[in-house]
Amino acid sequence: MSQKTVTVSVRRLVEFILRSGDIDTVSGAFGEMDAMQQGGLMHRKLQKEAGPSYRAEVSLKHTTEMDETLAITVEGRADGVITETEMAADESGELGLKEVVTIDEIKGTYRNLRYITEPVLVHLAQAKCYAFFYAEKEDLEEIQVQMTYVHLKTGKVQRFREKMTRNELEVWYTELIDRFAVWVRHQIAWIKKRNLSIGAGTFPFEYRESQKKLVSGVYQTILRHRRLFVEAPTGTGTTISAIYPAVQAVGDGLSETIFYLTTRTIARTVSEDTYGLLQDQGIALKVITLTPQGSIC
Repeated sequence: MSQKTVTVSVRRLVEFILRSGDIDTVSGAFGEMDAMQQGGLMHRKLQKEAGPSYRAEVSLKHTTEMDETLAITVEGRADGVITETEMAADESGELGLKEVVTIDEIKGTYRNLRYITEPVLVHLAQAKCYAFFYAEKEDLEEIQVQMTYVHLKTGKVQRFREKMTRNELEVWYTELIDRFAVWVRHQIAWIKKRNLSIGAGTFPFEYRESQKKLVSGVYQTILRHRRLFVEAPTGTGTTISAIYPAVQAVGDGLSETIFYLTTRTIARTVSEDTYGLLQDQGIALKVITLTPQGSIC
C-alpha cells in the first residue's frame, strides 16, 4: 500500500484543531480587508526596525510519518527568527556567551492592548509549531517563543515571551498532529467512498438532442482548465448537463468543490433537486445551500 502525503499550512492546522468562539467583535470593526492591509504594513515596519539579529519571513516545514499509509507535512513562514547572545553559566558553573533563538509571531489587532493579558491560544500555537520545526532543524535543546501584538491604529506593541524545551514542544506538537490525523483519515475514507460512488453512477436520463455534446463540453472544459459559455433555452436539461459532468470531474480527481451560482430561487431549487436526484442514485455527495439573508427574512 502506497503512502499518502497530506500537506497543510501551520495556520490552517492550528485553527482547525484549536480555534474556539469569541464574542469580541472589536477586532473586525474596521473591516477585514482594512485589517489585513494595516496588519501587513505593521508586520513589515516591526521587522524592519528589529535590527540585524532579526530574520524575517523564515520558511519552515516538518513532515510526520503517521504510519506506512499516511504522512502529514505542515509548512509556513515564521514572522521572525531572532538570534541573540547572552551570558550564561555552563555545567561547571563558568560564565560564557550562549546563543539564544526566539521565534517571533506578530499579530495586528484593533483591541485595546491593555485587555490582552495573555496570547490567544491559536496565535501561540502557530509560534510553537514554528519553534518546534526550527529546534528540530537546528538541533536546539531550548528555544524561546514570542508573541508580538501590535495595535493597528496606534502602533503600540505588547509582547509575551517564554522559553520552552524541544521535548516540551515535541510532546505538544505530537498531540496536535495526532488529533489532525484523525480528521485526515476520515477525509481520505470519505473521498474514496465518494469517488467510487461517482464512478458507478450514470446519467439519470436519456440524452436529449445536443445534451450529450454539452455534458462532454463541460467535462472537457474542467479537464483543460478553460471557461465555457453556453446559451440554451430553459427546460432543455442544462442544469443536469452542467452538474453531472462536474460531479464526474470530482470523482476523477480533477476538482474538489463545485459552486453552482444563481440569482433566481427557481434555479436554486432546480439545482438542489438535481443534486438530490444524483444522491438518490447512490452517489455520495455533501451539498449545502447558501441563501442570502434578505431571502430568508
